[in-house]
Amino acid sequence: MAKTDQILLSAGLRNPDKIKAAFSLLIKTGLRMLQADEGSLLVYRKEHSDLQFVSTIGGSSPTPLQGLTVPIGRGITGMAAMTCEIQTASRASGSDFFDIADDGAPNSVIAAPILIDDELIGVITAVSFKRDKTFSTEDCQNFSLLASLGGIIITQEQQLASYASKKIKNLTEQSAQELKAAELAVTLLRKHPHNSEAVLQTLTQLNEL
Repeated sequence: MAKTDQILLSAGLRNPDKIKAAFSLLIKTGLRMLQADEGSLLVYRKEHSDLQFVSTIGGSSPTPLQGLTVPIGRGITGMAAMTCEIQTASRASGSDFFDIADDGAPNSVIAAPILIDDELIGVITAVSFKRDKTFSTEDCQNFSLLASLGGIIITQEQQLASYASKKIKNLTEQSAQELKAAELAVTLLRKHPHNSEAVLQTLTQLNEL
């Protein structure tokens, strides 16, 4: 199993491929809208009080970020998770950045929390390495919408998984009942071998009810 799949599964997201594909599209859309250089999906790990990188798009070498973590409340991304509100800042403004190895030292960061019924699931980010680049209020609003869409996608996946699980359970219960009925029929035939025709006739009549 791929490392990103393990991270998603540990966060309770049960369809890693679908989730990654959906968020890749959302992040790519965000990068185009904001004219940003790189974007990432991080999942919230409640037991560790941190966010863990699942995937990164753009940048010169995004792969090393996978698996790295950001403590809740640290830097722009950690603050977005702690406040459950979109956050943005640039180094030029003197904001407190949480530097991560191999992140390329971005100049501006925008981070939007992914929420389901006010519960934190993760954060999506977009960064710019350009010195004069900052993200506007409109950028924040648009990026926040993408994070909201991400929450809807996860909700739908969870609902589909729940439906499929209930359907399988119902089918399993039905199969068990059918097996029990078949066993009873065989038992009757074995107990009354001389009356097999009568037993079969009775079962046939029951089937026609």
